[in-house]
Amino acid sequence: EKDVALLTQDGITAYLAWLNKKCEREGLLGKEFSITADPLPQTSGSTGNHNAYVLNVTRVFQVPITVTTNPPGASVFFNNRLIGRTPIEEYVNQVPYVIEIKLPGHATMRRRGLDPQDLYLSLQLEPDKSVVFGSPWTNSLGIKLVPVGGNALVMTHEVRVKDFQEFLKATGRKAPDRPGFPQGEDHPVVNVSRQDARAFARWLTNKERTLGLIDQNDSYRLPKDEEWSSWVRLTNEQGASPYEKTLPHENTREAFPWGYSWPPPDKTGNFADQSALIYLPSSRVIVGYNDGQPYTAPVKTFPPNHLGLYDLEGNVMEWVDDSYGGPESLPIRNYGVARGGSYLSFRPKQLTTSIRTPLPENTRDNALGFRLILSSERPATPTAP
Repeated sequence: EKDVALLTQDGITAYLAWLNKKCEREGLLGKEFSITADPLPQTSGSTGNHNAYVLNVTRVFQVPITVTTNPPGASVFFNNRLIGRTPIEEYVNQVPYVIEIKLPGHATMRRRGLDPQDLYLSLQLEPDKSVVFGSPWTNSLGIKLVPVGGNALVMTHEVRVKDFQEFLKATGRKAPDRPGFPQGEDHPVVNVSRQDARAFARWLTNKERTLGLIDQNDSYRLPKDEEWSSWVRLTNEQGASPYEKTLPHENTREAFPWGYSWPPPDKTGNFADQSALIYLPSSRVIVGYNDGQPYTAPVKTFPPNHLGLYDLEGNVMEWVDDSYGGPESLPIRNYGVARGGSYLSFRPKQLTTSIRTPLPENTRDNALGFRLILSSERPATPTAP
């Protein structure tokens, strides 16, 4: 305990950041003061990279810094505080510092030191594979995501068998039951509960944060019911909960993803078609409809919609994040909700854009899967000082 600590510059900088926050939190240090460190002359055991330091309490002064980047527009964080976008000339506290320069689609750059006075940084930012909200992006699983407004991207297709197998291998979780029919690695994973889907989202979030592909403010999640509706152009639904939105309302006309006609045009999506007669009675298939897929189909087998999203109308139903809702007396009000039809859908009602299926959230079913949204709570872009 009495030995002198020999620290690198990174070590003393991190220690001072921790100590200043601790003293501020405990009321020992006002905002106008800061604990700083001065290196001592060579002491026993010192090396070129390690020094002994003495601490001082000093009044904080403002000093100028300049940061420019190519390309411009990068966010500059000074000790975790957003101070502007490049190019900037700004005054900051004369304290030990860590500066982070972040631009979507580029590697984050960091600089640190004990005194930022007259600091001038001119940096060339290197492109990387990290997410850029507002532009299509391919994640670490090879799944393409497209913008759906704001800081949000949605998977263009359902999570596949091979994606879920990677999750199972990394986490040691038990694999879902096999569906009883053949599935390739590009088929949508089925027999997953809503808890399973949320666990997959947490795993993928942590994986891609560690890889530096997404920010600490970015995360994967199940879509909201309202978001799912917007993808199939249901923007004026009445009611707050999924239950209320399923109630009949005046002047509403049920629509299908392909329009208002029935049956659907051939190969519109994966529904209960003539090929399913190998295991379904004729009363449970769409008369005259052919899609060539008796069970689940590989993702992207059928044409996408106007946003570039595949299989919203069929293949497998998809979990969303909402509870079903409804009056207190409704036994299923706390159930989860699945959207869309599946390869087993044969009735017109099952394939309307507004269809919602209430299910206990621990349900695992051969016709039930999911896709995810990547959304962000990144701070708003600062205006110029």
